[in-house]
Amino acid sequence: MNHYLTPGVYIKTTENINIATFESFAVLFLTFEVENITKPIVLKSISDIYKHDFLKDNLMITKSLNIFFENGGDKLYLLSASVNEPDFESFLSRNCDGLIDLEIIVAPDLLPMNLDNRFEIQNAIAKYSKESYRLCINDIFDLDEIDKLNESIIYYPWIISTTRDKLPPSVYACAMSVKVAKSDGIYVSVANKELRGAIDVTKHLLKEDMEFMYRTNINPVIKDVDFVKLYGIRVLDYRDSVNVLRVINHIKRNILYFGKWFVFEPNDETLKETLTRQIESFLFSLWQSGALKGESESEAFKIICDESNNSLADVDAGILNVDIAISITKPLEFILIHLTKTEATDNQASITIL
Repeated sequence: MNHYLTPGVYIKTTENINIATFESFAVLFLTFEVENITKPIVLKSISDIYKHDFLKDNLMITKSLNIFFENGGDKLYLLSASVNEPDFESFLSRNCDGLIDLEIIVAPDLLPMNLDNRFEIQNAIAKYSKESYRLCINDIFDLDEIDKLNESIIYYPWIISTTRDKLPPSVYACAMSVKVAKSDGIYVSVANKELRGAIDVTKHLLKEDMEFMYRTNINPVIKDVDFVKLYGIRVLDYRDSVNVLRVINHIKRNILYFGKWFVFEPNDETLKETLTRQIESFLFSLWQSGALKGESESEAFKIICDESNNSLADVDAGILNVDIAISITKPLEFILIHLTKTEATDNQASITIL
């Protein structure tokens, strides 16, 4: 800390804020079993769990926390939620708006509570997540519950852990989301990768189950020959994949946070150039990582912040418009293999394997 010995004016220089270094892959677990966590607490490892006496071994939330860290989860916020909360969205806003690195919200122990207002709570979490550019991973007991839920990510069925507990797939999914984002990139899918601490699923899906789930954007959880894995990249009521939504939300959250530093600054050319340069640096890093598609950065993204989209009326009203166009890398979902059988008579038969 600097100590100034005489009155006067002192000028300090600081580094520019660089949103390219701002990671936002933290997860929030809402717990309905534990009631005394009135503000989000931070856990970063399995050892952190056992620093709190209220996280007893027999609780669903404790088992879920162990699985989260075992599967590569990193920073996690834990917060108690009340089933009688009159306005669940406002509750989330009060507690989560300030968590700038929060990406995913999950309620692992909600379903075992067998609440009458369970779907209302799940949809409130999904709505808040959407409006705050975050992801909500909801759980279901049965496929026929899908009509009662709004836009969120859903995996089914539940997973049997190595301790023989039946655990919600959302716990595995959010852990893998953190792990993959940090090791491979936020645009890389969590699907088709081995889940640790999982030995089986509670239901082995039939072909007609899988077809229904793909039509309705539910992601299957399957037991393969060697391991249990998530086998889908869909979002309920959303046209793009989980991967695409993560990249879009990541960009929105970072620029929203970054842009707050420029509110009340003079709305002039210097501000436009500075803001454009900082956003360009952030998007360039995403393009280099593979999250944005294009042979060059001009193909991957474009930023417009000049007189073409900022009229004098906007300037007089204290408004600065920034238009951003991005091209996002999209995941492969179906592989079509065409085999051609050729007879000695030169007759050909085409076979398509789906």
